[in-house]
Amino acid sequence: ARGIELADVDGLGAAFGVSKGGRIELNAGLDDASRFATLVHEFAHELLHHNLNGSAGERPPKLVRETEAEAVAFVVCDAIGLDARDASSDYIQGYDGNRETLAASLNRIQKTAAEIIAAIEGEHAAHATQCASTHATHHRGRAR
Repeated sequence: ARGIELADVDGLGAAFGVSKGGRIELNAGLDDASRFATLVHEFAHELLHHNLNGSAGERPPKLVRETEAEAVAFVVCDAIGLDARDASSDYIQGYDGNRETLAASLNRIQKTAAEIIAAIEGEHAAHATQCASTHATHHRGRAR
């Protein structure tokens, strides 16, 4: 999406993923839930911190970047029913993130999470429509 390359890689050390401005690398050994949460976290970095949304200006400090990306991942995971509460809280606290940091970034977090959720819902609806169309075509073909 948005011209961002996605790659599974070995050798990220303790990191689950990394955003490199146009390329997201995910640790090849992640389970599905961790992979999804990490992908959303890194995609949030792409949108918020690599100028993909056209926001000019100075990059925020690492504390703010990590808090924003993880908060976006939490909101998106929650929206699809994936419980990331403990992992997100631990991650944000690991960077000394706090309520003030979250509050200062709330608008950016909300806007980015909503954009990602809308894209997921749009993709899901398109897939459901395609499946329904394929199913209907298959049934018509068998009835003849």
